[in-house]
Amino acid sequence: MERRVTAWAAVVTLAVFCCALTLPAAEKTVKRQAEVHLSDGTVLKGLVQLTPRNNFYFWIIPDKDKIVTTGRKKVREFNFDVVKEMSFAPFTKRRKCTVTFNSGEKLGGILKSVVVYLHVQKPGDVMPTSIKKYALRSQLRDKQLIKRIRMVGEGRKYQAKTPVVLKNVRIGPLDELFAITAKTLTPVTVTPKDRSGRYEVASTLGEDIFLAARIGDTYVAGWPAEGAERDDLFREVEIHMTKIAEYYNERKLLAITVNDTGTLVTSLVRLRRQVSDNASDASGGQFDKDGAIEHFRLSVWKWRRNPENGEMALVKRGSFCRVRVSPHAETPPASIAAGLWPVVNEGKRFVVGSAEQNRKEH
Repeated sequence: MERRVTAWAAVVTLAVFCCALTLPAAEKTVKRQAEVHLSDGTVLKGLVQLTPRNNFYFWIIPDKDKIVTTGRKKVREFNFDVVKEMSFAPFTKRRKCTVTFNSGEKLGGILKSVVVYLHVQKPGDVMPTSIKKYALRSQLRDKQLIKRIRMVGEGRKYQAKTPVVLKNVRIGPLDELFAITAKTLTPVTVTPKDRSGRYEVASTLGEDIFLAARIGDTYVAGWPAEGAERDDLFREVEIHMTKIAEYYNERKLLAITVNDTGTLVTSLVRLRRQVSDNASDASGGQFDKDGAIEHFRLSVWKWRRNPENGEMALVKRGSFCRVRVSPHAETPPASIAAGLWPVVNEGKRFVVGSAEQNRKEH
């Protein structure tokens, strides 16, 4: 039987079910030209996009011969702008997917269910005739399954590994440098290179990065100096931190930044899980052969904020490091470091530290 190929200019999505709808209020979202290949041979052409503010959440599956990870986590968050192609395995309990990124990286895993949109536009029409909604999930009950999505055009360019140049900070051979992505707060591996002050960061999937370091027993993070000033907004964030149900019961706010509209606050926090002397497994304490288990983290939390009433909601968090500490030891000191700020993305490398600061120190 000849394969039936239908080419529609459409804003195409991943299909399970569809219905007529109104797209949510316009927000900045990623849109890419693509070809979507269905299991019955149908090919749809047009723009793919997710719901505004939504991303793909991708659980990486280890290969048979080696574990495939990008950074410390086996979960990556991304959108269509960094994708070259996505292919799907049919008739599995959870839709397995292989993603080829613009950098040439290829990862296999499972996608969390996600809603995407199709602006149906037939040949010759200028405006879309309808907007339909699709959800990508197991797809076991559907007659048409997505086999492949191939992007048309290059999308965002980035490297699988990016050099990092430290201008004003020296990290000793026994110290450590950490990185998390600036948007999704995903930890990524940092590897020292041969030359002093030269490092290499694993794939950020096109994102910028925050940097932190352990120098001796002290932890520092790159952050603008004004972010540590205890102004009204700083104290607002401190109050909201106390309201969060959180495993780490010792929390200290170190610094903040806020966007121009005051709607997104990014905070640098020091966290520790403290276990009381009379705690037990039943009361929430954790123990092993060495006694109570306590951990320290240096983390970044993001908050959505209502500028009118100051209310905030924690929307994302990520950590530079997670370190076990002795229950009887002091919490490791943590602060901001001018030498790890700013982190400038020059396209083919990250350059860390300002030229002005470099002149002052020399």
